[in-house]
Amino acid sequence: MWRDVLLRFCGFLLAFVGACLFLYGLFICWILRDGLGPDSVTSSGWLALSRFVEEFWGFLCVSILLCVVGGYLWRRPSNNGMHPTANQRPSHR
Repeated sequence: MWRDVLLRFCGFLLAFVGACLFLYGLFICWILRDGLGPDSVTSSGWLALSRFVEEFWGFLCVSILLCVVGGYLWRRPSNNGMHPTANQRPSHR
């Protein structure tokens, strides 16, 4: 029982961290797409979008992985310490 609760909590936590990483990546990659300092050049249009996607790709992959693993752990069925087929009625053939 506690194992199931702990796995569900860890799944929720992983999904939450994945979502937060996604939002953080959106913000950071959009702000830093042109660089910082006196030599930064402002971009717009397709150039800005391509620079953003180029930097955001890593955040996107990691956040999707965390959300998928977290969602699986969060929604996995619990068997309450019993064998999965223990509650099934015997078949009469």
